[in-house]
Amino acid sequence: MTDVTMANKLCELYAAGQRVALRRYAQTDSAVVSTQLSPVVTDLLAGGRALVQELVERVCSPDGAAHIQVERGAMVEGAPEALAVSAEAELARHQQRLLRHTPAGDAREMVSDCGSALRALQRSLQAVEPPVCQLERVPQRLPRQLQVSLTVRRQYRGLWAFHTQLGELSPATARRALRAVGTRIAIAVGSDVFSLLREDDQLSL
Repeated sequence: MTDVTMANKLCELYAAGQRVALRRYAQTDSAVVSTQLSPVVTDLLAGGRALVQELVERVCSPDGAAHIQVERGAMVEGAPEALAVSAEAELARHQQRLLRHTPAGDAREMVSDCGSALRALQRSLQAVEPPVCQLERVPQRLPRQLQVSLTVRRQYRGLWAFHTQLGELSPATARRALRAVGTRIAIAVGSDVFSLLREDDQLSL
Protein backbone atom coordinates (compact mmCIF):
# COMPACT_ATOMS: atom_id res chain seq x y z
CA MET A 1 0.00 0.00 0.00
CA THR A 2 1.33 3.45 -0.95
CA ASP A 3 2.32 5.72 1.94
CA VAL A 4 -0.06 8.66 2.24
CA THR A 5 2.51 11.44 2.13
CA MET A 6 2.18 14.85 0.51
CA ALA A 7 4.78 13.85 -2.07
CA ASN A 8 2.83 10.74 -3.06
CA LYS A 9 -0.48 12.58 -3.14
CA LEU A 10 1.14 15.24 -5.31
CA CYS A 11 2.42 12.69 -7.82
CA GLU A 12 -0.93 10.88 -7.88
CA LEU A 13 -2.75 14.14 -8.60
CA TYR A 14 -0.33 14.98 -11.39
CA ALA A 15 -0.80 11.55 -12.97
CA ALA A 16 -4.60 11.79 -12.64
CA GLY A 17 -4.57 15.13 -14.43
CA GLN A 18 -2.55 13.65 -17.29
CA ARG A 19 -5.06 10.80 -17.65
CA VAL A 20 -7.98 13.13 -18.39
CA ALA A 21 -8.75 12.63 -22.09
CA LEU A 22 -10.02 15.94 -23.44
CA ARG A 23 -10.25 14.57 -26.99
CA ARG A 24 -12.97 12.19 -25.85
CA TYR A 25 -15.24 15.21 -25.46
CA ALA A 26 -14.41 16.84 -28.80
CA GLN A 27 -17.69 15.81 -30.42
CA THR A 28 -19.93 15.66 -27.35
CA ASP A 29 -22.57 18.18 -26.38
CA SER A 30 -22.45 20.66 -23.51
CA ALA A 31 -24.60 18.47 -21.24
CA VAL A 32 -22.04 15.67 -21.36
CA VAL A 33 -19.10 18.04 -20.84
CA SER A 34 -20.72 19.84 -17.91
CA THR A 35 -21.82 16.65 -16.13
CA GLN A 36 -18.88 14.34 -16.87
CA LEU A 37 -15.69 16.25 -17.71
CA SER A 38 -16.07 19.41 -15.65
CA PRO A 39 -16.78 17.62 -12.33
CA VAL A 40 -13.73 15.38 -12.76
CA VAL A 41 -11.44 18.35 -13.33
CA THR A 42 -13.11 20.30 -10.51
CA ASP A 43 -12.38 17.44 -8.11
CA LEU A 44 -8.74 17.39 -9.19
CA LEU A 45 -8.48 21.12 -8.54
CA ALA A 46 -10.02 20.61 -5.11
CA GLY A 47 -7.39 17.96 -4.40
CA GLY A 48 -4.65 20.33 -5.49
CA ARG A 49 -5.99 23.10 -3.27
CA ALA A 50 -6.17 20.76 -0.28
CA LEU A 51 -2.58 19.69 -0.84
CA VAL A 52 -1.16 23.23 -1.02
CA GLN A 53 -3.18 24.20 2.06
CA GLU A 54 -1.61 21.23 3.85
CA LEU A 55 1.80 22.46 2.73
CA VAL A 56 1.13 25.89 4.25
CA GLU A 57 0.11 24.27 7.54
CA ARG A 58 3.22 22.10 7.57
CA VAL A 59 5.55 24.97 6.73
CA CYS A 60 4.00 27.18 9.41
CA SER A 61 4.52 24.51 12.08
CA PRO A 62 7.72 24.92 14.16
CA ASP A 63 9.31 21.74 12.83
CA GLY A 64 8.42 22.46 9.23
CA ALA A 65 9.57 26.07 9.32
CA ALA A 66 12.89 25.11 10.85
CA HIS A 67 13.54 22.35 8.34
CA ILE A 68 12.66 24.52 5.34
CA GLN A 69 14.83 27.38 6.62
CA VAL A 70 17.92 25.20 6.83
CA GLU A 71 17.94 24.26 3.13
CA ARG A 72 15.79 26.95 1.52
CA GLY A 73 18.59 28.47 -0.54
CA ALA A 74 19.64 25.14 -1.97
CA MET A 75 16.32 23.65 -2.99
CA VAL A 76 13.44 26.11 -3.00
CA GLU A 77 13.09 29.02 -5.39
CA GLY A 78 11.06 31.51 -3.38
CA ALA A 79 9.33 31.18 -0.04
CA PRO A 80 7.27 27.96 0.11
CA GLU A 81 4.41 29.84 1.78
CA ALA A 82 4.25 32.26 -1.15
CA LEU A 83 4.43 29.44 -3.70
CA ALA A 84 1.59 27.60 -2.00
CA VAL A 85 -0.62 30.68 -1.63
CA SER A 86 -0.09 31.62 -5.29
CA ALA A 87 -0.83 28.06 -6.44
CA GLU A 88 -3.97 27.85 -4.29
CA ALA A 89 -5.27 31.16 -5.67
CA GLU A 90 -4.76 30.05 -9.28
CA LEU A 91 -6.46 26.71 -8.68
CA ALA A 92 -9.37 28.42 -6.91
CA ARG A 93 -9.86 30.76 -9.87
CA HIS A 94 -10.06 27.86 -12.32
CA GLN A 95 -12.31 25.89 -9.97
CA GLN A 96 -14.80 28.74 -9.74
CA ARG A 97 -14.91 28.99 -13.52
CA LEU A 98 -15.62 25.28 -13.89
CA LEU A 99 -18.33 25.39 -11.23
CA ARG A 100 -20.23 27.80 -13.50
CA HIS A 101 -20.42 25.23 -16.30
CA THR A 102 -23.99 24.25 -17.20
CA PRO A 103 -25.64 22.10 -19.90
CA ALA A 104 -26.61 25.36 -21.59
CA GLY A 105 -22.99 26.44 -22.01
CA ASP A 106 -20.73 26.19 -25.05
CA ALA A 107 -19.17 22.71 -25.15
CA ARG A 108 -15.94 23.73 -26.88
CA GLU A 109 -15.41 26.62 -24.48
CA MET A 110 -15.97 24.35 -21.48
CA VAL A 111 -13.48 21.79 -22.80
CA SER A 112 -11.01 24.64 -23.23
CA ASP A 113 -11.64 25.76 -19.64
CA CYS A 114 -10.96 22.23 -18.42
CA GLY A 115 -7.73 22.04 -20.39
CA SER A 116 -6.55 25.37 -18.97
CA ALA A 117 -7.42 24.17 -15.48
CA LEU A 118 -5.46 20.93 -15.94
CA ARG A 119 -2.39 22.85 -17.09
CA ALA A 120 -2.73 25.16 -14.10
CA LEU A 121 -2.90 22.11 -11.83
CA GLN A 122 0.26 20.66 -13.33
CA ARG A 123 2.12 23.98 -13.04
CA SER A 124 1.02 24.39 -9.42
CA LEU A 125 2.08 20.88 -8.46
CA GLN A 126 5.45 21.37 -10.12
CA ALA A 127 5.89 24.65 -8.22
CA VAL A 128 5.17 23.24 -4.77
CA GLU A 129 6.94 19.90 -5.19
CA PRO A 130 10.40 21.19 -4.08
CA PRO A 131 9.27 22.35 -0.61
CA VAL A 132 7.06 19.27 -0.21
CA CYS A 133 9.97 16.95 -0.96
CA GLN A 134 12.28 19.00 1.23
CA LEU A 135 9.90 18.68 4.17
CA GLU A 136 9.48 14.94 3.70
CA ARG A 137 13.12 14.33 2.74
CA VAL A 138 12.29 12.52 -0.51
CA PRO A 139 13.54 13.08 -4.08
CA GLN A 140 11.51 15.07 -6.57
CA ARG A 141 9.74 13.00 -9.21
CA LEU A 142 7.76 15.39 -11.40
CA PRO A 143 9.23 16.74 -14.64
CA ARG A 144 10.55 20.27 -14.21
CA GLN A 145 8.55 23.15 -15.68
CA LEU A 146 11.37 24.27 -17.98
CA GLN A 147 11.84 20.72 -19.25
CA VAL A 148 8.11 20.41 -20.00
CA SER A 149 7.99 23.81 -21.74
CA LEU A 150 10.91 22.92 -23.99
CA THR A 151 9.34 19.56 -24.88
CA VAL A 152 6.04 21.23 -25.79
CA ARG A 153 7.87 23.75 -27.99
CA ARG A 154 9.69 20.92 -29.76
CA GLN A 155 6.35 19.24 -30.42
CA TYR A 156 4.96 22.42 -32.01
CA ARG A 157 8.12 22.94 -34.06
CA GLY A 158 7.90 19.37 -35.28
CA LEU A 159 4.26 19.76 -36.34
CA TRP A 160 5.01 23.04 -38.13
CA ALA A 161 8.05 21.58 -39.91
CA PHE A 162 5.98 18.61 -41.06
CA HIS A 163 3.25 20.96 -42.34
CA THR A 164 5.70 23.00 -44.40
CA GLN A 165 7.34 19.89 -45.83
CA LEU A 166 4.07 18.69 -47.34
CA GLY A 167 4.16 21.44 -49.95
CA GLU A 168 1.69 21.49 -52.83
CA LEU A 169 -0.53 18.44 -53.08
CA SER A 170 -1.45 16.76 -56.34
CA PRO A 171 -3.52 13.69 -57.19
CA ALA A 172 -0.28 11.75 -57.44
CA THR A 173 1.00 12.76 -53.99
CA ALA A 174 -2.25 13.11 -52.02
CA ARG A 175 -2.48 9.49 -50.91
CA ARG A 176 1.09 9.38 -49.65
CA ALA A 177 0.61 12.74 -47.93
CA LEU A 178 -2.56 11.58 -46.17
CA ARG A 179 -0.80 8.45 -44.93
CA ALA A 180 2.08 10.57 -43.61
CA VAL A 181 -0.36 12.96 -41.93
CA GLY A 182 -2.12 10.06 -40.20
CA THR A 183 1.20 8.75 -38.89
CA ARG A 184 2.29 12.19 -37.68
CA ILE A 185 -1.02 12.73 -35.86
CA ALA A 186 -0.75 9.33 -34.18
CA ILE A 187 2.75 10.21 -32.97
CA ALA A 188 1.56 13.57 -31.61
CA VAL A 189 -1.48 12.09 -29.84
CA GLY A 190 0.64 9.36 -28.27
CA SER A 191 3.32 11.73 -26.98
CA ASP A 192 3.78 12.47 -23.28
CA VAL A 193 3.10 16.18 -23.79
CA PHE A 194 -0.05 15.89 -25.91
CA SER A 195 -2.22 16.82 -22.91
CA LEU A 196 -0.22 20.04 -22.56
CA LEU A 197 -0.96 21.29 -26.06
CA ARG A 198 -3.62 23.97 -26.44
CA GLU A 199 -7.14 22.54 -26.40
CA ASP A 200 -7.95 23.82 -29.90
CA ASP A 201 -4.84 22.09 -31.22
CA GLN A 202 -5.69 18.83 -29.45
CA LEU A 203 -9.21 18.86 -30.83
CA SER A 204 -7.98 19.74 -34.32
CA LEU A 205 -5.70 16.71 -34.29
